[in-house]
Amino acid sequence: MKKVLFLFTALFCLSFVVDPVKDTAANGQEEWEAHAKQLYNDGYQKGVSDGRNGSPYVDFHDAAFQRYSSAEYSWYKKGYDDGYNEGKQKSADVQKAKEEEARQNERNAGSNAGYQQAMADFENDETLTDNPSGDSSKSKHWNEGYKSGYQKARDVIQLSEKAKEEGYQQGLKQEEINIPSTYINADLTKKAFEDGFKKGKRNG
Repeated sequence: MKKVLFLFTALFCLSFVVDPVKDTAANGQEEWEAHAKQLYNDGYQKGVSDGRNGSPYVDFHDAAFQRYSSAEYSWYKKGYDDGYNEGKQKSADVQKAKEEEARQNERNAGSNAGYQQAMADFENDETLTDNPSGDSSKSKHWNEGYKSGYQKARDVIQLSEKAKEEGYQQGLKQEEINIPSTYINADLTKKAFEDGFKKGKRNG
């Protein structure tokens, strides 16, 4: 009975002892995973750099192939491919943003020119056109902005005429001036309302 009890106790204790073979295998797996991750990152960084710089895509990395085993090389190559695609996309996004900024700057310049031209036409008592010609020597985006700016000024001018009439009617009633918010935010419409009011005040 004592022998049986001793044997049972020994087996029970051994069940808590780490299997050195399994422990070694686990450590080896962790080391390999860490190594594979580093290989992937090395390839990824190289790929991102090449993709961003516009360097040609490298399908076969001779130096890495010579240095690594097939399994190691596959991880390096996967990292490079993923990095190259991401770097290339980032480069394309940056270029796209630069081009859009340049187009917007041209539109803004054209818009300012169109606005100023419409105001000059108005001050010189020239008829405002519905379809301003723009400038054929300028870019498409500049001319888009020009037409937009001209139309914006035209709308403000038309609103100023309405403001002047409303100011005149308010002045006729001999009331205190009260400029509506629709007109107060633009100098031209604000002044038109005030001029109309003064005239109405005199004629009231």
